[in-house]
Amino acid sequence: MKASELIARAMQASPDSAERVLLAAAAFDTVVRAPLVLAGGAAQMIHTGHPRLTDIDMVGPVDSRDKAALSESGFGRDGRHWVCGTGTDEVAIEVPSETLFGEEPPELVEVEGVIVRVISINDLMMDRLVQATDGTRVTWEEALALAVAAHDRIDWSLVEARCRTAQEEDFFLRNLPMVLDRIMRLLPPELA
Repeated sequence: MKASELIARAMQASPDSAERVLLAAAAFDTVVRAPLVLAGGAAQMIHTGHPRLTDIDMVGPVDSRDKAALSESGFGRDGRHWVCGTGTDEVAIEVPSETLFGEEPPELVEVEGVIVRVISINDLMMDRLVQATDGTRVTWEEALALAVAAHDRIDWSLVEARCRTAQEEDFFLRNLPMVLDRIMRLLPPELA
């Protein structure tokens, strides 16, 4: 399916729906030559079913040829975002990095015959914990929301081991195990 068709279908989907996210991500990914991975809040929405979306984060390389093709396919540039649609129907996609913070292969989700790669739940939890090392309220809330919503699907012993390894390997992540401990203490009693 062409990017323009996927964009049109995305614009017909409910604004806060996983369907819209996946269709827009699929449209973007069909244009870019290298495989991209859905990450951030959009991935959290796909994994948990809870809408909490500002933009759609895709991770992977996007070069000058891809940028020209994106423009030809209906994506316009607005600052750091690639956008399609207008006004309240606008969908914004950001490519914050060429490399994914993760160790596991992405999960594959099919939409309209196109495969969208979504960061694994364990890698997403690690990403949220790393983000929460900054101590801001919003990053804590995102990490806690994921921990609660996907508690039974996260491999907590793996996440804990990865936090300890990251702490040893990266000075800036030295407090990562403490962040995990705090998140675990904040979990509702029935999940702890």
